[in-house]
Amino acid sequence: KSESLSVHKITIGSGYSYEYYYTNQITTYKVNNKTNDEKILYLDHPKTDGYKFIEKPIDPEETLNYWRFKITLKPKDAITFKLKEQREDYSSYFIRNWSKSD
Repeated sequence: KSESLSVHKITIGSGYSYEYYYTNQITTYKVNNKTNDEKILYLDHPKTDGYKFIEKPIDPEETLNYWRFKITLKPKDAITFKLKEQREDYSSYFIRNWSKSD
């Protein structure tokens, strides 16, 4: 799930205005251990260019292309593993020729 938040900063320069906002990416994994034994799950979450974690249940290891989470699953247990990532985006507008009537 992806969501764009409200503009949090505006800058103006060289005839352009820039509106900065955050985009959040939320990923939810649902895992069910159907066995009678405790299991170790290695969850590889793909790295997304420009995004940083703002919510994660545990700290991951880093591989070249993935964030690796080591999760211990209890017997006959189901878990929901939620990750929230964020990046800053912007929109730009050319304002050099704008007037009051525009």
